[in-house]
Amino acid sequence: MQASGRQRIALAALVIDDIGPDEVRALLQSAIDTDQRVEVVFVNAHCVTLASRNSNFRDSMNRSDVCLPDGAGTVLGLRLLGYNLRHRVIGGRRWLRLVCSWAAQNGWRVAVAGGPQGTATRAASKLAAQFPGLAVQGYEIGFIDPDAPIETWARNLGAEILFLGIGPPRQELWISRRLQHLDVNAAIAVGYTLVAIAEDVVLPYWIADLGLEWLLRLSREPRRLWRRYLVGIPYFMWIVARAKLSHPRPNSTSRMSG
Repeated sequence: MQASGRQRIALAALVIDDIGPDEVRALLQSAIDTDQRVEVVFVNAHCVTLASRNSNFRDSMNRSDVCLPDGAGTVLGLRLLGYNLRHRVIGGRRWLRLVCSWAAQNGWRVAVAGGPQGTATRAASKLAAQFPGLAVQGYEIGFIDPDAPIETWARNLGAEILFLGIGPPRQELWISRRLQHLDVNAAIAVGYTLVAIAEDVVLPYWIADLGLEWLLRLSREPRRLWRRYLVGIPYFMWIVARAKLSHPRPNSTSRMSG
């Protein structure tokens, strides 16, 4: 299910939708009203580097109904390729809270799943406290295998919205392969956002506004993440430079409603 008249723009091997909250909210409402399925993913620099090496991940991302830009690297890469986004990039954590506010207002039920043990339960509790009236349930599933048979819990969520936080590429592949069998209308891949909410990770405004959440993550988990960022960021810039040389003019496609 796709938004009408939407333009998709290319960032190397991945596509991005330059749409704002009003369009996303309308798409979610339409999916719920008509009992259709919507897959929402976020494109950051790490996703671009993964897509360059993993064709299954690349294809699943590009088939998603909504591909939202996330992070300073994505914005910089698009600008180097000649694109200026019409809508402000607000990041995964703000998107999650925005969707939860809509859910509380409209009576949409929410499920959160994934992450280290206890993450989903704590995140659900935090969200319920932040958004009075929000019906939210946490599912402790750990880091599930996208290639495994569909799990019983996923068939019986009883929710309109699922936030899945098991990290790329696992979460996007899992959603892509299971969406039509899930008891939800929208599945949203949120990665580390669930951990940040569960653990009350404070994000300074200047980091949020500049899309530099990766700096905070690197400072918290340097041993695990140093390669992703200190090696991955230069690799991402090389990918963007190669795309610029291959396609000097911006390339975009218009994606109409299906």
